[in-house]
Amino acid sequence: MDAEKEKLQTSAEFLKSRLQNLKLERPHFSIRNECLKLRKVSPTLVSLLLQGKRKVTLDRVDELSLLLKLSPSEKQAFRNLVESEMPQSKDPQKKISSEKTLLKEVRKRNEVSDSILNNFLNIYVKDAFQIKELQDNPELIYKKLAFLADEKSIRKSIHFLLREGYLRKTLDSKIVLDHPLSVKEPKEAHLLVRRFHKKALKLATVGLDLVPIDKRLANTFIVPLDKNTYFELQDIIRSFTDQIKQFCEERALSGENLYQLNINLTPTGDLK
Repeated sequence: MDAEKEKLQTSAEFLKSRLQNLKLERPHFSIRNECLKLRKVSPTLVSLLLQGKRKVTLDRVDELSLLLKLSPSEKQAFRNLVESEMPQSKDPQKKISSEKTLLKEVRKRNEVSDSILNNFLNIYVKDAFQIKELQDNPELIYKKLAFLADEKSIRKSIHFLLREGYLRKTLDSKIVLDHPLSVKEPKEAHLLVRRFHKKALKLATVGLDLVPIDKRLANTFIVPLDKNTYFELQDIIRSFTDQIKQFCEERALSGENLYQLNINLTPTGDLK
């Protein structure tokens, strides 16, 4: 199916039509299963797009094209359709400004390289520099990360992050993030990612002993699940994760202290 030949009015209509055809052509096609392979597209997002509650954006065209099994020509037609729906400006200067804003939005979540994960501390040090007070006085980082490492380890991490471009020094000698939010998707569960998750869970354990209850939050739910409810719960978690990422991008780029939020769903046994 070609998006141009279909002459659909909106990208949402094309998305809906294509998914309907895929389900007819491939009886075992599952949006949920297909989204497991994707980084920026979840079943919840697809549902919102189909309902018209969210708009298709250029940064998701590539992965939506994978979901929709589009050929190269269909993918380009789909991209053209999405671009045609973007607000247009007759003023060249405003158009350039709009394009820069879009590029900034697309790059807002920067996927981290494996090198930063060679030392789990790098993630915490990098994100600690979202705190304005710490940008003005970098020495405060040793206090902010007191539960994690000694001064020598933290200093080594700062040097690494500056060298690799995750942090940068401003003209007035402040240390700031070069990228507001960096992510490494959990489905890429290789050794480095698993090691980071283990360290994060260990920090959560330390927090239970050392942090007053009014300064932390801990909840554990024990739930019996079958195959269907397991995937349903995963969809809920993905939706919540998207909300957290959006919150991080729009609201939580500064603060007084650094916090970590763990989301962990693990069977208690009987693995097959």
